[in-house]
Amino acid sequence: MKIGIDVESGERPFNELVEGVLQSSLMYPAVFFFIIGNTYKIKSCFPKISNINNIILVDSQEVIGMDESPLLAIKRKKNSTVVTGVNLVKNKTIDAFLSPGNTGATVAASLFGLGLFPGLKRPSLGSFFPRMSVGESFILDVGANPEVREDYMYQNGLLGSVFYKILFNVDVPKIGLLSIGTETGKGNSVVKKAYSLLSAVEGFVGNVEPYNLIDGSVDVVVCDGFTGNTIIKTAESLKKLFSFKFKNFIKQSVSDSITKKLMFAPLKKLVTDPKMNSDFTDQFLPKYYGAAPLLGVNGTVFVGHGNMGCKDMLNAIDFMISYQKNNCDVAIAKEWKKEKYFY
Repeated sequence: MKIGIDVESGERPFNELVEGVLQSSLMYPAVFFFIIGNTYKIKSCFPKISNINNIILVDSQEVIGMDESPLLAIKRKKNSTVVTGVNLVKNKTIDAFLSPGNTGATVAASLFGLGLFPGLKRPSLGSFFPRMSVGESFILDVGANPEVREDYMYQNGLLGSVFYKILFNVDVPKIGLLSIGTETGKGNSVVKKAYSLLSAVEGFVGNVEPYNLIDGSVDVVVCDGFTGNTIIKTAESLKKLFSFKFKNFIKQSVSDSITKKLMFAPLKKLVTDPKMNSDFTDQFLPKYYGAAPLLGVNGTVFVGHGNMGCKDMLNAIDFMISYQKNNCDVAIAKEWKKEKYFY
């Protein structure tokens, strides 16, 4: 298995991403990791990296910034890390590619470089959500297409259902359409049209609200890319808020009372012990985080969070390897070719 990683495009220092790849290379000695970036800079920071058997450095001097226009950037910067990575997938040099950079640029490069499934109008990014019941929820789109169109949302539902079915071995995933209420007829005109289209899809349960993402009542939640991206980023900030408030509550609640000291001792340790605190807050993360699969393109591409660090990289690579071992892209493409998935 060969995996390509863009280590230059993220918002965090590149060495954090390289460190994540290096740790993964030790965990997966049979996997070859193609590190795409400025090789001079990488070698200067990691002098012994060339001695690692399953690490291949791919030199790319151009980086597409977060504020650049995706279409203009991929045309002007043909040797950028993103375009280089997609081309490596296209030429079958690597099996999968991950970039934590400009989402629009990664989507555009993949769309034009790899092409779409037959009949599909736009690719979609999906992300997992932890929930109170067993398993995880899957929400899409989370940023590939900010524009709102009913046909995009309809096809998002189909892609999400196929993906969830394959990854979690669920015969008929429950699909919900995100709206401002669960009642039929709720939502704007586009959501109402999407509801009408999705009503013919097996497993569709109707309109849902954000709380359905975590209560386990649905498996796949469909929305437009703007809404989905906002939900993901809000959830990330709420995790930090919860941790902050929890720490303050414990600190303020501890008194000189022996009973309270005994009662709060484990909780106090949870606050003061960084590892225990990290293990606790990780309970609010889904099993697969750090990167989202770009569904619907003819190749395996993942988009990482711009602020991803070493730990996120480790988890993202775990997901990519699991994804490849299960032949998810091949299975999804095969399922998509069935006539019922055309619009």
